[in-house]
Amino acid sequence: MRFYSFFEKRFTLLLWLVFGVFFALILQKGALSFPDTEGYLDMAIYRSPIYPIFLAIINSFSGTYFNYITVGIQAILGFLAVRYLIITIGNVLSIPKIWLLFLAGVLLLPYMGSLSIANALLSEALAYPLYLVVIALFLKSLTQRNLNSVWKSIPYLLILLLTRNQFLFLIPIGVLLILWITKFRLRSVWMLLAIFLSLPLISSVADKSYHFFTHGHFVATPWTGIHIITPAFFVADEEDFIIFENEGKQLFFQYVMDELKQKELNIHHLPPNSDAISRYTTYYSSIANHTVFEEGKEHFQDANEPLQPTTFIETDRLTSEMTPPLVMDNLTAWLKLYVKNVSHGFGGSKSVLLYCIILLLSVLYSYKTSNVWSHSILLLVSATFGNIVLIAVGMHTVDRFTFYNDWVLFLIIFILLNQININPAVDEART
Repeated sequence: MRFYSFFEKRFTLLLWLVFGVFFALILQKGALSFPDTEGYLDMAIYRSPIYPIFLAIINSFSGTYFNYITVGIQAILGFLAVRYLIITIGNVLSIPKIWLLFLAGVLLLPYMGSLSIANALLSEALAYPLYLVVIALFLKSLTQRNLNSVWKSIPYLLILLLTRNQFLFLIPIGVLLILWITKFRLRSVWMLLAIFLSLPLISSVADKSYHFFTHGHFVATPWTGIHIITPAFFVADEEDFIIFENEGKQLFFQYVMDELKQKELNIHHLPPNSDAISRYTTYYSSIANHTVFEEGKEHFQDANEPLQPTTFIETDRLTSEMTPPLVMDNLTAWLKLYVKNVSHGFGGSKSVLLYCIILLLSVLYSYKTSNVWSHSILLLVSATFGNIVLIAVGMHTVDRFTFYNDWVLFLIIFILLNQININPAVDEART
């Protein structure tokens, strides 16, 4: 069919045309600031290194054009990453160009609407393109059965971890990928495996070193404890203060619980007829930032002094220590909230079931056959699960943290359509 041939012959031109339209819309919208933006611009101690450094570099030469240049660079990085991913997919999976153009549009959706990641002065602007590049390199290694692209993914993955540590799930996926390609011949890949397994440690040391040189404290970005204790506080009982032997921890717990009770942000003190997971995901920041951390400020900060890095450090240390016993004391309620949070991240129980079916079938097909498409689907669905399952431990599974894999289901549909030969251009060539 001439219609399909048109896309095959003019794919590059059409792709850049799509990019051009998106770029114009992005520049027209301008830069967007959010509550988290200030921390990145100020290189605050509670922000991971890469994005604040990225903004500082742009600020050093952009002058009054900082917003325009930042948005433009963020958009270009996104376009380059999307192009690299779809070209890789086209090469390794032999998907017709028309599907690749549709996929490019889907991959670019986060640059529009409520997310607008190129316009937003938030770390997603770097995390998304970095993630797409890592996934593309993983796919290339998986389908070509060589480790060259896995080696190439290491610097991108390290930078990604230093941008947002939610991508730690890529480490076990990468390790399994290496073992799969080499058929578990450990001797031949021990160095690569050692590097991959060391990436969390390398990232942690780099993170601490950044904070030492920037803030004078050799500590990991002090915000983890505040996050992971938030779901524990949401399901806790008022009497749980007795599990802490330290009086300071008991007082901190009681102060936080009193606030959550008044705000109706604890599972035992919700408004009538309210849904627990909706309440949790909607008001997560009110629990974590405006209750847990605010009580930490009261606990560790002199009211007459400006906010100090040590306040974040001590609050993070305290909440990290309090989380395990609080979770164990409310394990059943915590697990129920966790499962609902995971389900919310997928868009509901029906979507979870769909992804589980796809995962199971891709495992079976990958075990029985050597089809690159089944292996690719297995990798992508595993990454989708890994992201949401990890986020749900201490965060609310909202679009800002889960959108990275929204394109996967579309690609699976395109792969399956290609497998059943819904491609008139191919049929015409055969006749």
